Amino acid sequence: MKFKLFPILTLLLAVSCSKDGNRDCAVQVHLSLPGTATKVTLADEDAGTFPMVWQEGDQVSLNGTMSGPMSASLSGKDNAAFSFADFSGSAPYNLLYPGAASGQVNLDGKTIALYSSADNLDQVFCMHHLCCGVRLSLTGDLTLASLSLSAPGGEKISGRFTPSFTDGSLSEVSANQSLTLDLETPVALSGTPLSFYLFFAPGTFSGGLSLKALNPGGTITREWRFATGRTLEKGKLYLLPETAFTSRDWNDGCIVSLEGLTEDAISFVL
Repeated sequence: MKFKLFPILTLLLAVSCSKDGNRDCAVQVHLSLPGTATKVTLADEDAGTFPMVWQEGDQVSLNGTMSGPMSASLSGKDNAAFSFADFSGSAPYNLLYPGAASGQVNLDGKTIALYSSADNLDQVFCMHHLCCGVRLSLTGDLTLASLSLSAPGGEKISGRFTPSFTDGSLSEVSANQSLTLDLETPVALSGTPLSFYLFFAPGTFSGGLSLKALNPGGTITREWRFATGRTLEKGKLYLLPETAFTSRDWNDGCIVSLEGLTEDAISFVL
């Protein structure tokens, strides 16, 4: 069956989420009007939950057809509509966020990628996560400029992947075993913990994961190791124990173990 929409198809995303992670579907996508829409980018933590907001320029793709970009007037809000000036496609209907004509995702440490597939356009799209994440809670007396994450065992965690719209598995296209997240503005740490998030391809990490904090100029680093031999699953947010980045106990080459991981679903309450 061919599905032709002219001149405009409006795509509305409706999200239903829970903090306990017991729901099978974190994000529901409706192709109907009217409705609400939300994005899965973490805003500031609020009472243990992570509100989702849209950002200017956000796009989704449907069978490789790109939607129009999110307008500035809707940035920072939890509802939005996407329009396709011209869409022609047949089942299965594959929805991808962030949108990409190639059908690929680029995992760069800050992107939360989602996928869904449906046999017709009048059913609910149930969105699923493609990546996992870690949260680092830092105190200290230094200024943090960037964080780098790597897999010493050689597993690929970042770069370009082609997702399976059947089970969410990722096939490497141009993938790397490390990523670096540069902060837009260096952050001066204090005794109050600040949380930082990195999102990457899931997998079993034979040599664990290495997370490094760097000050401006990269003259001081601190390295933490965790998840040795552990499988990190898509849709899970792994919480590292609170730790410090300080000048007092800094020792070049020192590696600190943070194996006390706890986990939560990457799920959100609006």
